[in-house]
Amino acid sequence: MYPIEPNILDQYAHSGWALWSSIFILVGLLLYTYDRYAKRWSAITGLHQTDARVVFSEVCIDGHARKQALVIYTYTVNGKHFKGHLAQPKTNLQAFIEKHPMGTEIPLYYAHRDPAFSSPFVPPTKISLIKRTIVRYFAFPIFALNLASLTAYVAFS
Repeated sequence: MYPIEPNILDQYAHSGWALWSSIFILVGLLLYTYDRYAKRWSAITGLHQTDARVVFSEVCIDGHARKQALVIYTYTVNGKHFKGHLAQPKTNLQAFIEKHPMGTEIPLYYAHRDPAFSSPFVPPTKISLIKRTIVRYFAFPIFALNLASLTAYVAFS
């Protein structure tokens, strides 16, 4: 593979290819994100609540050799079973595990249209949902798809 010439990046940035691919990506992501956001909005209101049962509660070592307290819970909505987790990465790991022993029931808020989206104890704030939506459905995909578009532009030039 040949290295990218410096002037090809300038050509790409000023080309119609970059503009139209970015617009196409942005419109598609806006539509997709609106649908995902609308599903989760009901979890913020706290209207839909159930109890979840803790099925796993231990201090574990993650992939980077760091300790964290991990609590896995299950819950049922409309006859379907779902699973979620809580993680406490830094301090008071043992206290966190002792607070949520196996078999304990915890209050859980879920989105009515998408019960797999849940938040234990308190409904998620609007800000946390907006941040998660922007990062997950806008920032990363736009970066990745523009990188793919640049690669295609270089390959076809």
